[in-house]
Amino acid sequence: MRERIDHWDSEKERLIFLTEHSIICLKYDFIALRLLDYCRVSLKQLDGVITGKIKYPENSFMPKINKAVDYLRDRFSHHFRSSLQAESQATTDMFSQRNQNGVCCFWNSREPLPFLKKWNPWTRNIPWITLTSHPLVQQDGHSKANYDIDNFSKTLVELLDNKKTCEIKYQPVIIENYLGLVSAFHNANHFGFFKSHGKVSF
Repeated sequence: MRERIDHWDSEKERLIFLTEHSIICLKYDFIALRLLDYCRVSLKQLDGVITGKIKYPENSFMPKINKAVDYLRDRFSHHFRSSLQAESQATTDMFSQRNQNGVCCFWNSREPLPFLKKWNPWTRNIPWITLTSHPLVQQDGHSKANYDIDNFSKTLVELLDNKKTCEIKYQPVIIENYLGLVSAFHNANHFGFFKSHGKVSF
């Protein structure tokens, strides 16, 4: 299980399977126990992989925005924590820190997206996939290999090592988000993760 970052910098919980021939990405509702979405990327399609620290562009406001949104969330939850009995403090801590390492697999030679695709948050056919560790990697009692992006990246590079058509780079994975208030709110409230809220899960 890993965390996928889409082209709008929204973090989403996904089941990721790496085989000798493919990367399989599943959107699975762990509360309702049903499969919601499925995509498969053949390793033969890949023309590049970037693995390294996840960073924003130098002139991005996102580090400050994320910090401000996290502060407001923590202040709000502090006042209402006693009434939120459905979530434990352990669950809140699990999502408290953003992951730093990531891997981006692409199959379009990093060509810029068309304008309409780039500014459409619901666009599905994005020619790359960006992954990072699931927050559960920080928790004791879990098998970190199942949640850690470093193990995934290492195995992926080994599978692609003999494929001359795929270029592997060890450098920062740049998330092109400069003023994403929507994604900051989405990520701070963990809307991309399946958690139980009474009879509702998201």
